[in-house]
Amino acid sequence: MCLSLLAICDVLSIVCATTHALTGFTSDEWNDGSFCPVYQLSHVLSSLFHSISVLVTMSLALQRFVVCAFPFRGRRICNKKLQIGLITISFILPIGFMSPNLYGLHTLRKVTFSNMDSLGNDSVWYNRSFTDFDIEKRSCSALNNKTLSEETSTDVRDYTAICVSPIMLSGEILQVFLFWRIIFLHIISSITITFCMGFCLLTVRKTKIRKLQSRRVETMLTSHKKKTLLLALVMFSILTGEIPNCIYLTLKMVYGNSHDDIWLLSRTGQTFCELFTANSYLHNVVIYIAMSRQFRREICQQFPCKRK
Repeated sequence: MCLSLLAICDVLSIVCATTHALTGFTSDEWNDGSFCPVYQLSHVLSSLFHSISVLVTMSLALQRFVVCAFPFRGRRICNKKLQIGLITISFILPIGFMSPNLYGLHTLRKVTFSNMDSLGNDSVWYNRSFTDFDIEKRSCSALNNKTLSEETSTDVRDYTAICVSPIMLSGEILQVFLFWRIIFLHIISSITITFCMGFCLLTVRKTKIRKLQSRRVETMLTSHKKKTLLLALVMFSILTGEIPNCIYLTLKMVYGNSHDDIWLLSRTGQTFCELFTANSYLHNVVIYIAMSRQFRREICQQFPCKRK
């Protein structure tokens, strides 16, 4: 159950992150991408599914830790009730921490702005269609004209920010939510997954299959080792994307977005973190296919091959 949910969350994270990237490249008509609802919503959903994926991986790690630590009672402890409880927590925590970022998105609407006199003294107007956001009957505008002077663009951006600020949550509140999100969804999860992965690998190394054992016991031990190694690989692939992302979020919370002198906060550093995270998603999907017999069987039924 947890492994299937992990694969679904990883696929949804890839879809939302791809939508976010494509929207950022193609939304030139928006003066600021932060005012595009699709751009913002896809970013929040990709972060949400990523956080759920991390917590589901932590649930898998804890269950495998219990099974390895208590070989005889572990499977009884990790029953379906415990799995449902862990999955419920894995959904509630990310939704609670990410919900402030969705506040106010439903009020963004694209209309036409006509009062050009208050926006500067530019004489060149190639495009008289503007992007304006009517937020709770307030008039906000963001011009779609690349020939505007820097002074006018600054005035428009400041004017828009003033109109948006009354209905958006303050930066201090968002910082508090970001702090607790980093602590509970990233740092604690990374430490727990790392510890469980190390313990599982240690128990697999100490587990020896003797030839004097019966065929049934030998098959069970072999299956246990194989499943533990594959789950440890899932933990490792999540950590490869989670550790850089955790460092990036911590630096972002401490220094903000305006410190380009810090490499990880630059555009290149963000791309570096995104590539590692996307790579971990693909690894988890491949591992899910390798571990799911039913999935492979259904794929073979859809694409039957003739045997000689």
